[in-house]
Amino acid sequence: METQTLNEILLGIPVEIRVHPQTFQWNYGDGSNDVTYDPGEPMPDSWQGETVVKTDQETPTSHVYTETGRFPVSLTTTFVGEYRVGGGPWVVIPGSVDVQASPGEADIWRVAARNVSGSCRSSSHWGCNGPVTLEPGDSPPKIFADQYDENGNWVGN
Repeated sequence: METQTLNEILLGIPVEIRVHPQTFQWNYGDGSNDVTYDPGEPMPDSWQGETVVKTDQETPTSHVYTETGRFPVSLTTTFVGEYRVGGGPWVVIPGSVDVQASPGEADIWRVAARNVSGSCRSSSHWGCNGPVTLEPGDSPPKIFADQYDENGNWVGN
């Protein structure tokens, strides 16, 4: 998030107002909070010719969940401002403003790997993309929700 500037004419005089994001207050929905001075950004697909494994990279806004589930994630940005009239010096506006971003959701799952030798001949064989067994209280990620019934039983695609 960058500095934002507003240019207006008030009573025939040019007035500029600019606001700077100062802090980013993260609520990860699992009882954890963090304050950063970095808003974060999408990770690149590659770096110096190498593919970036995005799940293995820590960022200023990273968070490690210790439980599975869906968690409401929120972000509040604190802005400070200043103004100037007629191209004069910038004057600090006392105080700050907190702006809440649209809420989001983190859908956290455990990953289980199954190593097999050779190719899978059928998806019903052990280790060949079979269904995930849901633990009590778990629900499938939204992208797979249509593959499970209301009781968490796998019904396929």
